[in-house]
Amino acid sequence: MVENTPASEQKAEVVIPADDKKDFATAWEEYVQGLRDANKRLLVGLFEKTTPDVQGANVFVLHVPHKVSADMVEDERQDMMVFLRRRTGNMNLNMQVDIVQSAENDIVPYTNREKFESLVQKNPKLMDLKNALDLEIE
Repeated sequence: MVENTPASEQKAEVVIPADDKKDFATAWEEYVQGLRDANKRLLVGLFEKTTPDVQGANVFVLHVPHKVSADMVEDERQDMMVFLRRRTGNMNLNMQVDIVQSAENDIVPYTNREKFESLVQKNPKLMDLKNALDLEIE
């Protein structure tokens, strides 16, 4: 029995073929390699840490750690989208940039004492070393 529900109430799940995801991943790696060849180190570093999240047949989301990174991506958007659209053959491909806040990004140690305390949180044995050598943090 087929239900007669309006199209607005029907939910369609978009299934992305595995080949499309592979094509996109290959195109992404080629784009990052092109940036590496062009000596754009900041973008290469950002894109190596971030993998795009393919959310539909025509949309991928790039998660970045802060606004400066988002601005860098926006500056590169046109060249990136031209390359990815041509490489994947999907002229409707769009990108969304999402700024992801994390606890690590909120606190940046500036003084020597803050830097030392940050390092002690990562490795508590540094405090033992400091005490054993009778050092003072300025």
